[in-house]
Amino acid sequence: MSNFWRLGVRIPDFQQTKYHMSGYKEMLRNNIPFALHITLLWCSCKTKFINHVYDNFIHVFADHQERHRVTKYIIHELDQDKDINKCINWNDLNNSETEMWNNVRDWHKWFNWALDQETKEYLIDSIKTGQIDIDLTSEWKEKLIKFLDKNI
Repeated sequence: MSNFWRLGVRIPDFQQTKYHMSGYKEMLRNNIPFALHITLLWCSCKTKFINHVYDNFIHVFADHQERHRVTKYIIHELDQDKDINKCINWNDLNNSETEMWNNVRDWHKWFNWALDQETKEYLIDSIKTGQIDIDLTSEWKEKLIKFLDKNI
């Protein structure tokens, strides 16, 4: 084990990570389903999403085991449902936040569909040729194509 420390590799044990305050956020960040990950990158709100879920659904529990259980449940629900509605506290949002999360929800539906296409090349070609009707300006279509090419 001491050789790992000399190499700069830290292997945490369960006790170190179990009670680490940012551990739940990292657990969310590292286990977000791929379509949601891509959506949050495209919408530039991955950290905002992690903080929102943590503050509204995980942090409310004082017991660390409950926080761990809830975090695992949220990850499971995101993976199974492919829907972020359950992970947004819609009741406590202002108008701009509601608009932002609605936008994220719509893009998430689109990315879920897009990632089910045959190949990345097929998806990109379909956007370029107009086979996929997406309501974006040509500038934003180019940005989306570059984003897909880089991140998928």
